[in-house]
Amino acid sequence: LDENRRLVSNEIDSMAMTETKGSKEMEKESVWTIHGMDYDLSDFVERHPGGKESILLGRGRDCTALFESYHPFTNRHRDVLKKYKPVIDVSKREGKCNVEDDKFYEVLKERVIKTLKENNIDPITDRGATTGRSLYYMCIFVSMITSGSYHVKGNPLGSFLFAVFGWLLGAIGHDGGHFAVSRIPLLNDVGVWGISFLCNPIMWQHQHTYAHH
Repeated sequence: LDENRRLVSNEIDSMAMTETKGSKEMEKESVWTIHGMDYDLSDFVERHPGGKESILLGRGRDCTALFESYHPFTNRHRDVLKKYKPVIDVSKREGKCNVEDDKFYEVLKERVIKTLKENNIDPITDRGATTGRSLYYMCIFVSMITSGSYHVKGNPLGSFLFAVFGWLLGAIGHDGGHFAVSRIPLLNDVGVWGISFLCNPIMWQHQHTYAHH
């Protein structure tokens, strides 16, 4: 009887530990870690100017680099963050990166802004594909569709060109993955699928946009 009680007690303890671990994992997955602080930005996702996909890319992990590199010419992101109280200070958590303010980066941004304005480019409103770049997207897409129609007919040249234009269409996938096709989030969300001929767009977002950059 005592042995049975011990086994039951151990099982209950095990279940409790599993539940606690699961709760912590769920809590971790529901926050954004920025400069060593965990924030719950769930209610801001729908209102994020850059779209849902871009902000959700940083949920559940340290997204300090995304936070800084994708808002280089504004301080609005900092103003928004001030409205949220950190859930917990994780600056000393093992495996977490606490990125300190980089004075060099601040100077670099100021110089880039100055250079852009000297060339009549607004760092905010002119973000996105230029007219020439947009025409490039369209030409490549039309060429891929046209060559694809010959590909399905068994035309060797059509098959070759279909592969080439499918590869070139990856440009819009790359730009969309960096939320740089347009200031309209939906166009970026659609554009990233242009890289489908090269790799999985979702994998691209996580391994390239987040991990590489």
